[in-house]
Amino acid sequence: MAVGNTYTSHAQRIGAWKGRTLAYSKPQEVLATMGEMMSMRRKSSDTLICRRWLPIGGSATDPDAINRWDIDPQDHLTVEGVTPPAQQVVPHDVKVQLRQYSVLFRYTDQVRDLYEDDVVMQISTRCGEATGLVRELIRYGAIRACVNRYYGAVSTAMNAAVASGRNAVGGPFSLNTLRQISTQLMANGGETVRPPMRDRKAGNDITQVEPAYVVFCHTDMQTTIRQLSGFIHCTKYAGTKTLSKYEFGAVENFRFILSKELGAYKGVGSNTTTGLINSNSRVDVYPVLVVAMHAWADVKLNGDSFSPFHIPADKRDKMDPTGVSGFIGTKFYAAPFVQNDGWMAVIESAAQTAAA
Repeated sequence: MAVGNTYTSHAQRIGAWKGRTLAYSKPQEVLATMGEMMSMRRKSSDTLICRRWLPIGGSATDPDAINRWDIDPQDHLTVEGVTPPAQQVVPHDVKVQLRQYSVLFRYTDQVRDLYEDDVVMQISTRCGEATGLVRELIRYGAIRACVNRYYGAVSTAMNAAVASGRNAVGGPFSLNTLRQISTQLMANGGETVRPPMRDRKAGNDITQVEPAYVVFCHTDMQTTIRQLSGFIHCTKYAGTKTLSKYEFGAVENFRFILSKELGAYKGVGSNTTTGLINSNSRVDVYPVLVVAMHAWADVKLNGDSFSPFHIPADKRDKMDPTGVSGFIGTKFYAAPFVQNDGWMAVIESAAQTAAA
């Protein structure tokens, strides 16, 4: 073999000084912080039907009515000798379909036998990380579909005839928007994360964090969050552990967890872009997920979170009689879904640039 030989799969470094393997960006998983995990029995179905019984007067078609009782005491006033009208309880079914996902990598026997780096180990590591990222993005897609929606500042420069919702977003969300969501979630019975977990004693330079709703959003939102009145960085928490190593800070009864994986809808907002992150002269719109307890869940097959596998390159069969190919992969089942649209909200917001 000639020095510096090039393989189909990977170029070697031989022929140059072999430096250390460089650090790289690893995927982040944060959404599971607030998700509930359900298990589905094997050999039963690919569909799970979850049921809730609505409060009297509640409606499953409105996130504000799905959790609220509507009773008039006068309707329950009885008259002597008269049987009062009977009421019915109303179920609300949520149907979830379990889907299978997979991640697959291939390597050759020559790369395994002759390459100077342990490529098989690197593939195994990347496979696990890619699986986590796939799972996170599946969850992100499902959760941000919540129908309880708010929008960041609407651009006044947009034509009112065409401006509605996402395409009119021309500014970041405000503290007032968060307060509106807090009022709504509390009225709907949405539970905050409580009680705070004791970590250390409070001092004069640190602040007690309120029981809070959890906000998930992209790291691009950090400038916007820092500028909210009353923002507390997580290093100033008193007696409260962070919910995640990616927790950024808190404002009033909200705690923020930031992740680079929770991306924006690129270039779909308004054309008023000054001081805002944008693409092709239109604002990038970021989903900001505000979540109470029990708002969303994911489903797995019973006893199977995910199944990793490795078929070595020297394993011969009719499809590969010389054993030149090896495969490393995972497969898993998932079905993330919003359990209760009234216990979470999605703000579609612009993100301020660092110089804004």
